[in-house]
Amino acid sequence: MKPKTNPFLRSALLLAAAAAIGMSAAANAGTITWNNAGGGAWLTATNWNPTTAVPGSGDIAMFNTAPSANVTYNNTVNIGAIWLTTGAGNITIANDNATRAINMYGGQTINSITNVGIWLDDNLNRTLSIGQGGSNPTNWTLQNSQTWYVGTGNTFNQQTG
Repeated sequence: MKPKTNPFLRSALLLAAAAAIGMSAAANAGTITWNNAGGGAWLTATNWNPTTAVPGSGDIAMFNTAPSANVTYNNTVNIGAIWLTTGAGNITIANDNATRAINMYGGQTINSITNVGIWLDDNLNRTLSIGQGGSNPTNWTLQNSQTWYVGTGNTFNQQTG
């Protein structure tokens, strides 16, 4: 005789397992790389690699493409971190002349350092500018006590309002 199983218990267990898998996938978000050397809109998926999505709150937005690029956005941006690495040109991230925000939520690991929000590799001799070029300020925040690192030879500019 087969033991009876409660169909509600079985459904609850399957639902819990699916939720755990989904949360695990979100926790293991990846690095999405800018691929438009001519600059362009942050929220256009084809400007990123892979070209199916823009960086989200658990992702690292990596810039490693020269020449310098102007990246614009027309909505609040929520990401894990911004990383300029070897090969990057100067990067300017500017809004569309309306007050917008860039929120970096952290939890990322770059070069063995955890909870990074902004990272510029050493000796790039590059500049990361956030909010430069628009007439309205960009509010940017590092959430959750994040680390930010501007390596030797680099500059980080920010527009304040």
